[in-house]
Amino acid sequence: MKIVSKLVVGGMLMLYLVFAFSCQKSTETKQVKPIITKVNIPVQGMMCGSCEYHIETEVKRHDGVIEIKADREKAMAHVKYDSSKISLDELVAAINETGYKASKPVVSKQ
Repeated sequence: MKIVSKLVVGGMLMLYLVFAFSCQKSTETKQVKPIITKVNIPVQGMMCGSCEYHIETEVKRHDGVIEIKADREKAMAHVKYDSSKISLDELVAAINETGYKASKPVVSKQ
């Protein structure tokens, strides 16, 4: 009887391990290859270094933003981002959420 109970417990343990391993594999997310993009976003309303700092620190919090440099003299935010994680529209919205007026850059077609 002891041998049978050990076999049952061992079999149940094996089933549990197989089930746990198969569940782990199915919940893994596929890695998306990053698409690194650079853009210059026009921003109105920056008056000082604190304005630049505020935009940079708030926008950096968004997933996908790699680098941002706000420039009050050029009224521009230079952004390097992973477009597989965040869109240009989301970047513009993130800047607007800081209280400054950002707009999508105009791409000229030649």
